Formats: sequence, structure tokens, C-alpha cells
Amino acid sequence: MHVLYLTVAWSIVVAFVITLIVTILGVTNKIQFANKKYLDKLFAVVILEVVAVGFLIFRTGFSDMSNYYQSVEELYKSASKLKEEKQYDLALASYKKILSTSNQALPFKIEDVFLARGDIAFERELWSQAVESYAFYLELDKSNITVIYKMGQALRKTHDYERAKKIYEIGYSLDPQNYEILNGLQNCLSRLGAFLDEGERSEAANAYYEQAREHILSMINISKGVNVKQYKFASLALARLSWQRKQYREAIAKYEEVSNEYPEFITAREDLAGIKLEYGTRTDNEAFIMESISLYKNLYQGSDTEADKVFSGAGLAEAVSRLVNPSEEDLRMADNAVSLSIVNSQSAKDDPYPLYATALLLKKLNRNAEALDYLSSAILAEKRRSANPYTFDYVRLRQYEKLKESWNLNQQATSN
Repeated sequence: MHVLYLTVAWSIVVAFVITLIVTILGVTNKIQFANKKYLDKLFAVVILEVVAVGFLIFRTGFSDMSNYYQSVEELYKSASKLKEEKQYDLALASYKKILSTSNQALPFKIEDVFLARGDIAFERELWSQAVESYAFYLELDKSNITVIYKMGQALRKTHDYERAKKIYEIGYSLDPQNYEILNGLQNCLSRLGAFLDEGERSEAANAYYEQAREHILSMINISKGVNVKQYKFASLALARLSWQRKQYREAIAKYEEVSNEYPEFITAREDLAGIKLEYGTRTDNEAFIMESISLYKNLYQGSDTEADKVFSGAGLAEAVSRLVNPSEEDLRMADNAVSLSIVNSQSAKDDPYPLYATALLLKKLNRNAEALDYLSSAILAEKRRSANPYTFDYVRLRQYEKLKESWNLNQQATSN
């Protein structure tokens, strides 16, 4: 329709120009007419074409673009007035309408600009900028599941779990069978439950944990027999939730089930070694600590990457140091593992855990001064992380600091 309108308009304009030129030439006697009545008729045609062109100009004043500018100007004035009158809800509605009005006239949608900005920030891992752009987009279109998922993920990267939870809940209301939405939601609920647990609000924490558990079970049902990778990570999430709730036996059973079903799934085996070490230490059960040592040995010897060797070597050192009477062979292997891990690691000074594990092992070997030096290094490494909210762990820092205070007190008591 628009093309037809332009064709007619330009035809009238061209005809008008030609007729006007011929008429002027006739009036100035540059062209001779056989009869003056033909010139009079030509002049009348010019008048009609002037009217037609005038109508076109008049019509153009009410084109889509012109209507757009007029509409948004009126909306902006109205919104500004409502804002001055402190009628904020009405003002916000008018401002929002300005953005949605663009879709009727502009060759693109305003929200797509925010979407593009958000995607660029997301790809560059500029999480705060991604959140800001996606938030504008969702003001105009709350039905895009992909944007909801990505905004939730960006919020989790900034540790804003409460806001991320609300975003994921919008996605859940749209598609309750979406694996990624369920995963994001259970992650937020688990994190928020942990914060409540630390604040000794166990009843509220358990309510969050139960919601997280329901979502994880849904993830397992969705992925089982359909997507092995998703199924493995959903099963891992269920085990981790039980570990977080200190339901050690249930968690260990789940980790063993996953490890047996998928022997190549290293993450499950690492977690299994970690939880057996923690449970054995808490309950003074050396059988679990010995099982943890065996797992860490296998992980360390089978590690292909530097990061894996650093982690499993540190785990082995901590596990051996927890035994009342570790064997000389285990002590030697653990000492060698952490020493090589620290020497070979490019990021040794940035990773507190190997330094902490080394300190525990040296303490077990009665090399107290060296142990204290390594523990101090672990504390400094954790403090350096405080500038980055994505890696800093305040709870772990306090654990290291309390241990150092305890060692210092023991050393002073021994000296006296």
C-alpha cells in the first residue's frame, strides 16, 4: 500500500512539473497553440495539480513518522505533568507508552536496542551492564524466556540472588518445564536458604530448601533419558543440596550413585571426596577420612590439568592431616602433592585453599613455624579476593583467621 501511494504521488508531481513547464512556455509564446482555449484548459489542469500536490503535502504531514513524533510529544508532556503532580504510577505508564509507541512507526523496535546492548554486555561478561539493559527490555516484553534466563544468570554473577529469584519466577510462570529456568531458580533458593541458615533462621531456610528440592526433582524428570548432561548436573544439584543441609548420609548415597553411573564425571567424584572428608572430620570417623584419601589419591594421579592437580592435591593434604596417625607414605605423598601443586601453579598466590591445606599438613608434621607462614599466606590470598565479589568467600576467611588465632594462642601457651 505504501509503495502504491508513493508511485501515485510521484506520478502527480512529475505530471505537475511537465504541465507547469508547458503552460509557462505557452504563456510566454515560446510554444504556439492552435487555439487559445487549449492554453486555458492547460492552465486549469495546472490549478488542479497544484491542489493535488497541496493535498499530498498536507497528507504527508500526517504520515506514520509525523504521527509518531506528535504522539510521543503529547505523551511526554502528559507524563511530565503527571510527574510534577506526583501521580507517579500514571506518569510511569505514560513514559512506558512512549517506548511502545515506537513500534508503530519506526523501522525497528526500541526494546530490540536494549536487547542488543544486553547481549553484547552478556558476551563480554559485563554483568551489571547486561542486567541494566535486559531490565529495560523486560519492561516492554516479559515473554522472552531467553532474556529472562540470561538476566537471571547475570544477576547470579553479581550475587543478587533475591532479584534473580524474582526474575526466574517470571520465567517459571511462563514455562514451568524449562530446565534452565528451573536450574536458575533452584540455585537462587539454595543460596538464599544458606544465608538464612547462617542467620539462624532454620525454619525459613528449610522452606527455601524444599522449594529448591522440588525444582531439582523436576529437572531430573525432564532430563532423564533425554539429555545425559542435564540429568548428571541435576542429580549433582540434588546431592549438593543434601550436603548443604548437612544431610550427609543422603548426600553421600546420591554422590555414590552418580559416580557409579557416570565414572567419568570428575565433579561428582571430587564432591564425594570432599563430603566424606567433612563428614569424617565432624564425626571423628576415620573410615570416611580414609575413603576420602583414597578418592583424592585416584583423582590426583588421574588429573590431566593443572587446576585439577592443584585441587585434588590440596584435598589429599587436608585429608591426610585429619588422621590421628597417618602413614609415612601418605604424609610423603600429600606433602609432595601440595608442594608440586603450588610450585607448578601459575595462580598459586591467588588460590588460598592449597596454601591452607599445606598449612594443615605442616602442622601435622610439627613444622609449626612453616605452617603458620602458609596459613598467613592463605589469609592474604583470600583478602586479595575481597575486591572481586565473584570469588571472595568471607566465611572461609574467618575460618582461616580463627585457626590462626588458635595456633598463636597455643604457641604462646607452649612458650610460657
